[in-house]
Amino acid sequence: MKVQNNILNISDNKSPIKSSKENFNHILNNIKPEIQANSDKNFIKMSVDDFRKSLVKYGASGFMIKMQTDWIDAKIEEKRAELELNLGLHDSSKTDKEKSEIAQIIENILKDYKQELIKKIKQKVEQEKIQSKSQIQKNSLTMLLKKIQNT
Repeated sequence: MKVQNNILNISDNKSPIKSSKENFNHILNNIKPEIQANSDKNFIKMSVDDFRKSLVKYGASGFMIKMQTDWIDAKIEEKRAELELNLGLHDSSKTDKEKSEIAQIIENILKDYKQELIKKIKQKVEQEKIQSKSQIQKNSLTMLLKKIQNT
């Protein structure tokens, strides 16, 4: 989402850019630091050899589950850091009781957030299954029509 917002902000900029290649390089240079800092993209940084080893070790579905789990864990840690900062968990002026209450609130929020992320992944998987089935049906109908036309 941040990348899209940056791209929109950059594209709204009225500075003249001579070619699409320069435009692409301009956008890439502006979003590159954000992409590199984005912790939920760690699996993209994985080398081909590491990818192959993980795939062999866990299998295809196991690898996908591990990747999704790692993504969820990274998102939760990001959210935890954000909440701790915003709610002042490490503020020295707060009492231990206040800190424990804040910690409990954070845990409850993170529990709900994790369920939300899991739900989002499940919806995405279901959507991909539906799209795959419709594509298979479309391909089957196309092949059937071609056979009918050829006869």
